Amino acid sequence: MGGRIGLWNPVLYRYKKTYGYSSSSPLIDLTAGHNQCYKGSPGYKPGTGFGVPNVANLGAGLASR
Repeated sequence: MGGRIGLWNPVLYRYKKTYGYSSSSPLIDLTAGHNQCYKGSPGYKPGTGFGVPNVANLGAGLASR
């Protein structure tokens, strides 16, 4: 580790395709609440994208690259 991550979007899309929103996913889906424009629901949303990072799983995934 200690190197550059590179382009971030392809990494996130690959993790989403590989892990979905499983317990080992580096992404946490936001399914509740709202931000005045978008309501929390399963899957991709314009206001939150794929959700928020699970930092522990994301670090483990990046370390294994």
